[in-house]
Amino acid sequence: MSKETKFGYGFLLAGVGLPYLIEKLAGPFTALVIAVACTVLGASLLLAGHLHRDREIASPGKISLVIRSIKYGVMVVIIFGLIAGISRLGWLLMKRHEGNMTPSTETASSVPTPVPAPPKASTKISDKASRSPYEVERYDLNSITEAIWFGIYVQASVSLKKQFRSMDQAALQIYGGAYSVNTIDNLPAEAYETAWQSTFGKVLMCNPESGISSTMDFALSQHPPVSVSISNNSLSDHKCEMKGHINRPIMTGDIGFVLTGPSGRRPRHAYILDVPITRDVFTVRFFMNGAELKQLTEGYSPPWKSFAIDNAKEVLRLQIYRKGAVQWVGLPQIEQFLPDRITLKTDLLYGGPKIVREYKLISRIPQQIGRGDDASQIFIWAFTWQPVRYAEEHSEFSGN
Repeated sequence: MSKETKFGYGFLLAGVGLPYLIEKLAGPFTALVIAVACTVLGASLLLAGHLHRDREIASPGKISLVIRSIKYGVMVVIIFGLIAGISRLGWLLMKRHEGNMTPSTETASSVPTPVPAPPKASTKISDKASRSPYEVERYDLNSITEAIWFGIYVQASVSLKKQFRSMDQAALQIYGGAYSVNTIDNLPAEAYETAWQSTFGKVLMCNPESGISSTMDFALSQHPPVSVSISNNSLSDHKCEMKGHINRPIMTGDIGFVLTGPSGRRPRHAYILDVPITRDVFTVRFFMNGAELKQLTEGYSPPWKSFAIDNAKEVLRLQIYRKGAVQWVGLPQIEQFLPDRITLKTDLLYGGPKIVREYKLISRIPQQIGRGDDASQIFIWAFTWQPVRYAEEHSEFSGN
């Protein structure tokens, strides 16, 4: 084997093997230049060595010439393939190097967490169980939740809307121009109580004379299971009491925050309640930051997927506790206010999606799902809403 051939193979091996070490020491651009130079030099020496050898042993004839031409053609193709492959590898290394060296301009600790303004209440709930035009592809839901906006949107019946729209202007003034009550406004307690009883209190019926109370639970997250419960209970003094709670996981046996009703030692939580004067829904909405979420979950920071409850078996139930009702007897005062649709929206903010879960009423005739002891003579009836749509929509706070 000639010296040229030996040097050629040596430089080819150097062109393939050295770039990895050079990239670690001097960067990807230097590695690319040296790799291409070694490969070109090695190819030149290799071709020169083979030409020199073939001249010495060449036999006359066209067949020998054709064989040599094919051999050199294959060698040239292989050499240029090596050069192209090395160039491509070098380009990828440079792109990776640039991506790794891009400086971060902000850190999580250096940027204060803003408290966003509340999203506007939707004016309508669509009757179509189709995908929203704002729906996007599924997100990577493993990110840690920094804050949420959660809202319960209940379709207002014609009777409920008529009730509000027939109110005189003096009565409407308590709701302001936005037709809502916000706890940060520190309105008189009667304003909040009236708003609750005139909206959720119409659906969650209470009648002390007939011994009727009702309650609903709304799943906020899974793993850990956090929920919102709203109840309207008949009291011994022939009054009704609305309660709204944000519940910690059931294994803790405790309430996290109180929205409305007696609080005792438990902390109250701010909320906005929208009434159906200019909109077709009434809603209760609240914001929770990361620290408040951790209070609910024993210090655990739930990921986005905890709020992405896409479960066909997860239904909403309006449970009515009714004394002595062995058979269901119609209650016009509740049936005229029953919503056909209820929508739960969890906006995960800060780059996350808005989780939308929509439910539809199955039947206007409830099913008996339980009963108390013989002494109480309480029977439990339930109206049920089943899920008809799940979507991960674009968040108004995502910033893109």
